Amino acid sequence: MEILFINSSATMVWRCDRRFCILSDMVDSYLKQCEKRLRFGCPLNYPARITRPKTAEEHGSCELKGSEGKEYFLIRINACLDEVGAVDTLIHEWAHALCEGFGFTVVDHGPEWGVCFARCYCVVYDER
Repeated sequence: MEILFINSSATMVWRCDRRFCILSDMVDSYLKQCEKRLRFGCPLNYPARITRPKTAEEHGSCELKGSEGKEYFLIRINACLDEVGAVDTLIHEWAHALCEGFGFTVVDHGPEWGVCFARCYCVVYDER
């Protein structure tokens, strides 16, 4: 069964069913702008690869992948998320990568992660 969603200003259109979601290019464009801000304002110790899986069961995830000397963070953001959800998830997962890159022993969503999340949030939304 396919469902079509159109927001009130008709700027975002996407289709979702159980197997796939297609988001408008506008969401991905804004997400890329936010990623550039994070790369500059909250640089990671390893490169980051961001994917938008269409079959993800969660909002997002962050994993350190690769072999020694070729490590990278794989950040996944669910393709069914709207612009706000996708950006919030990017900030959330980037904060996990930022904590891990500093070598913290981090309790999931503990105080260290909270500091990293606040820093990322301020960079994306240009708040001091």
